[in-house]
Amino acid sequence: MIPRIHLLISLALILGGAAFGGAMYSRLPERVATHWNMHGVADGFGPRWELAFGVPVVLAGVMLLLALLPMMGPFRANFERFRVVYGRVCVTVAAAMVAIHVVIVLKGTGRAIDIGAAMAVICGVLFAVLGNWMGKLRRNLYVGIRTPWTIANDVVWERTHRVGGRIMMVCGAVIAAAGLMGLRDTTCFIVVMSSVGVLVAWSFVYSYVIYRRVGAVDELAA
Repeated sequence: MIPRIHLLISLALILGGAAFGGAMYSRLPERVATHWNMHGVADGFGPRWELAFGVPVVLAGVMLLLALLPMMGPFRANFERFRVVYGRVCVTVAAAMVAIHVVIVLKGTGRAIDIGAAMAVICGVLFAVLGNWMGKLRRNLYVGIRTPWTIANDVVWERTHRVGGRIMMVCGAVIAAAGLMGLRDTTCFIVVMSSVGVLVAWSFVYSYVIYRRVGAVDELAA
């Protein structure tokens, strides 16, 4: 389902992330921070190999799952209709994970990096880019705004994603701006979670309203 070029780019990102971790390995202390709380304080620690190679390994599993799921589940014909966009989504997610990997590895080497701000910028850009493609997704179970009503009806899916994509782009811009402004970690965390909460709540309400307006037609029913 994923175009070959996007698979190759994703593989290059995985290998690049692993290579970066390997290059920085000797500069990491034996025990490093691997998790930070909403205040930007490290609250999880582990061996340096976990920080250097953990994200690339997880990313490899995620990409394998993203490549296989469309071929195994329903709506396979729909995936063919937006396979290029799906490939771009996969590459964008991979790039965001590698960017996070680079940030936390550099933080582990002792660089003065504001984790909260950096994560806000990455998440904001991810939201904005994905939002730009929401309107091109077709009904499926794995990517997009999946509520009971968008899954049940093509019209609901299309209208929700057309408007939802714009909202995602706005949320992404707000989140990225919070990071670029260098706001405190706690503030960045609140901005990210609030934006996600607004998007989730809007998705449920809006898709339900549209579902009722189109006559509550459940296209999945026998």
